[in-house]
Amino acid sequence: MRTEKPRHILIRADASALIGTGHVMRCMVLAQHLTVLGCQVHFICRNLPGNLNDYIAAHGYGITVLPDNAESVTWQDDVANIITQHAHADGVIVDHYQLGKEWESAISTHFACPLLAIDDMNRPHQSDLILDQNLWPAGNPRYLNSPGTHLIGPEYALLRPSFAALREQHLPRENQLLVCFGGSDPTGECEKFLRAVQEMPALPFTIILIAGRANLRYPQLQAIAENSDVLLYAHRDDFEQLLATSHYMIGASGSSNWERLCLNTPASVVCVADNQRDTSEHLANLGAIRYLGEAQRLNSADYYAELTWLIQHWTALPTLSPITIDGNGAIITANSFFRILTC
Repeated sequence: MRTEKPRHILIRADASALIGTGHVMRCMVLAQHLTVLGCQVHFICRNLPGNLNDYIAAHGYGITVLPDNAESVTWQDDVANIITQHAHADGVIVDHYQLGKEWESAISTHFACPLLAIDDMNRPHQSDLILDQNLWPAGNPRYLNSPGTHLIGPEYALLRPSFAALREQHLPRENQLLVCFGGSDPTGECEKFLRAVQEMPALPFTIILIAGRANLRYPQLQAIAENSDVLLYAHRDDFEQLLATSHYMIGASGSSNWERLCLNTPASVVCVADNQRDTSEHLANLGAIRYLGEAQRLNSADYYAELTWLIQHWTALPTLSPITIDGNGAIITANSFFRILTC
């Protein structure tokens, strides 16, 4: 039983319809493990369209909501907003492409505490720990000019505990195709996919399409899907169960790559953000995914072609190269950060 005072951890991350939900969602996984270790976690997020602020609060975490002025605010403004509202922190975690080395230095100096930076863009950092959960080609050194310990690779991927549990169960696969382009689908892939399905003859499998909890186009997607056989949902709490039991998936790159590979679900993958391109191409070169390309270059005809290929190969899908991901990366990362906190 823990008797010491809980360590107070601040997490700075945003979610929106434009930037997606991945930063906040993976930080919530980390927060869960830090809570088990006796930490008290508090989120700091901007009030952006399509945010997850209510979702964070509903899971029992404290949250400070910053104004919706992300385009005009400077990193200095961001720091000032935080230090005027928080008198103390034992540790800080930042997962944000708009906040970098200068922000990290100012925050860690002010609070005199360790800082964990989550990134995948090989930017300079001023942190005690860097997490980059992507798989990079051998001989491609990362963060050479950044101090601290570096956790690099999908073995550190921040997956929910249910993924590791499902991986061990080896559940039978259902006759279904799972489709999801992230939590917000900023490039409109769901509509392109639905338009492709409209042109298809009868399909030999069930399609489950998850639009994403921050997808602002969901009402329009409902109207398009109304007369189709596609099972459309804004969100499914049993997503990992669906992934573990689906025969195949079409979806976005990013953190979803590690979820699919953890559960050995083969997939056709779309790059929906510039920072996903290199990893997507590398996974394709390894034979771990079918890479469809960049979202802005795709249209409904491309999804029609992929569905046609899938129908032809449904009963005998080509074997994709496995990449072993045990799903315990969040535990490793949380323990690594906690050790720094307690030094």
